[in-house]
Amino acid sequence: MTDRRTALLPSQAIEYHLLQLALRDDGAWRPVQIGQLATEVDAGLPAVLAALQRLHKAGHVELRKWSDGRFIAYNARQAPDFFYTANFEIRITPDGRPYAEELHAKVRAMPTTTSPIRTENHAMDWTLLHPAITQIARKRLIDGHHADAVEASLKEVNQRLKVFVHAQSGEELDGADLMYRAFAPKKPIVVLGDLATESGRSIQQGYMQLFAGAMIGIRNPKAHANLIIGEVRALHFLVLASLLMTKLDEGGVPPAT
Repeated sequence: MTDRRTALLPSQAIEYHLLQLALRDDGAWRPVQIGQLATEVDAGLPAVLAALQRLHKAGHVELRKWSDGRFIAYNARQAPDFFYTANFEIRITPDGRPYAEELHAKVRAMPTTTSPIRTENHAMDWTLLHPAITQIARKRLIDGHHADAVEASLKEVNQRLKVFVHAQSGEELDGADLMYRAFAPKKPIVVLGDLATESGRSIQQGYMQLFAGAMIGIRNPKAHANLIIGEVRALHFLVLASLLMTKLDEGGVPPAT
């Protein structure tokens, strides 16, 4: 049985996630949307809104939004319009850091079979992911390094294909350019569909765009902008990375060494 002193209430689990998202070593503000937060903490909008208001009232976070050429600080009279009418920004306060550490200590003390936070039990069956993605991402995700898990996984997809394309063509390519060259429907290095049929050509074209889009829209922003993402969104991206890695298997691309 879990010790009541170390157990997290459902409301505290949401607060824990929000505080983890707000934590920045440099103390900077983080731009967010209420729908984005609900997705990342895997909770309904009313529950997330209530948690934000509790954290603000307790002095654990600051909230602000840009309006009429200046930043406006949140106050309780503005709810819920403050959250729903436009993007806003959040950052943890000095008083909020001890509370975040307190919740984190509770999470670490909870058995993995009961913890509502640990990725090991967050509706994730790691055997469903490609083994290479599991090997790269699992520990990073469990340790809370969500963006790093995603970036490292997509870098591995890129590296695996990069080595193969270089061996086949002598070309040194990276990112989206690499994907466009590898899966080019008219003269592909990696064939994913029957190019003699319209359906096969569509498959080839579609996966070329999917691979390139993952590099442009997910890997590159994570690598260059130091973005922070939540666990749920990271899991979404890892499923995509697993699909891409599986398609490389199907296309006969050997594992990177």
